[in-house]
Amino acid sequence: MAENRKCKNFFSIIIPVYKVEKYLSKCVESVVSQNFEDWEAILVDDGSPDNCPALCDDYAKKDKRIKVIHKPNGGLSDARNAGIATANGKYILFLDSDDYLYSDTVLAEISNSLKNANFPEICYLPNEYWSSSPNSVSSKYKEETLPLEKFLKRVIKNYYLHTAGQQFVLRLDYLKENGLRFKKGILHEDELWFSQILMQVKKVHICPCVFYFYVDNRDGSIINSAKEKNVKDKLYIANKIVFISKSLPRKLHRLFITRAAQIVSGLVQSKKALEITSNSEELKNELRSSESLLLKSTKMKHKILYLYAKLKRI
Repeated sequence: MAENRKCKNFFSIIIPVYKVEKYLSKCVESVVSQNFEDWEAILVDDGSPDNCPALCDDYAKKDKRIKVIHKPNGGLSDARNAGIATANGKYILFLDSDDYLYSDTVLAEISNSLKNANFPEICYLPNEYWSSSPNSVSSKYKEETLPLEKFLKRVIKNYYLHTAGQQFVLRLDYLKENGLRFKKGILHEDELWFSQILMQVKKVHICPCVFYFYVDNRDGSIINSAKEKNVKDKLYIANKIVFISKSLPRKLHRLFITRAAQIVSGLVQSKKALEITSNSEELKNELRSSESLLLKSTKMKHKILYLYAKLKRI
């Protein structure tokens, strides 16, 4: 795809902000301290009720590359979409405001990798440091560009390979030309985003630099909560992935079905999720209906899990 619009910056870094007063400074400073300077940071104040709105405005006064959007609370997806609508960089990066960039050279490393790959539509960043897992950083990744089918097979083989929103650097013109936006009102939106952004590409570039420090044990974070909505939204996402990938070639469609089956598999094997579904007849029926995806998966263990779940109910 040709770049038809003039970009003012190389990176637009979108940072949704909500009730992170304790963490925001470290997040923003990790961007400001980068030795690569061709960026804009968009702080999206998502109706935060604490001192975050004032902090955002203070950062914008100190650095003209920082922009602030103040909006009513709409959730993470809505905040990210607001950032995309305002962005004028060649590439979009997402950064959660309770996390931060791993080192001062991250943006330089990513920009060099993108240039070496002739400015791909999508770049995947597999290497992030989890605060609860010091061994999360790996040297097994290498810089390469893979056909979509091969990339999907690799992700499916290593299901716990993280595929969160922040792990994809996306060309802004690609997002806009394909009308790609986060689905508002759901949890685990990154699972759906992962599939949406890959539907129109033929290849994915991989940049192996350690780029992100992920604070995964913060009290009150979405990842540390489990409720009925978590289960319901995961089931919605699994079935939506299957639906939106129907028009793809059969091999790719089956890989996306397998990705959806992995989501269902996680629920079927989760004691907490099964406890939640047992309290709702509607949710129980939704889960049983979605279990059929396990049979359509390319992985034998999903088919075995389907039979096990069915026999357990007899």
